Amino acid sequence: MAANDSGVANQAVQAAPPQGEPAGKVAPSSLFGGPNGVLLLTLLFCLVFFWFSGKSRKKREQEESAIRKNVEVGDELTTIGGIVGIVVGVRDDVFTLETGSDRSKLRIEKWAIKSNITAAARMAKRKEIEKSERKGGSVK
Repeated sequence: MAANDSGVANQAVQAAPPQGEPAGKVAPSSLFGGPNGVLLLTLLFCLVFFWFSGKSRKKREQEESAIRKNVEVGDELTTIGGIVGIVVGVRDDVFTLETGSDRSKLRIEKWAIKSNITAAARMAKRKEIEKSERKGGSVK
């Protein structure tokens, strides 16, 4: 009977609540505690990161598209290959770029435009005029 009594005593010790807590209460689980909480926080962080990176990529693509649509004869362009020149002709998806002192001409596709130096200067001038108009001044 002694062996039987010790088995009952072990069960009672295992079922006892931890010290410092009332016997009838169960410890509340927090939303972000434990391994599931870490997983939830990681997933939330990833979703926010991809959302912001998608927005910035979309904004950059819209700006690049606007640059390509607004190419005019006389604009100074830089291509993705590093060629710098002045536009002398524009057709559908191809434009003619004049480069160097020997005035050599290259046909370049519009998707290869990296930046429009002349259009950027025009935009900066336009912003400066708008800013001065708001203040009530005039720009020469």
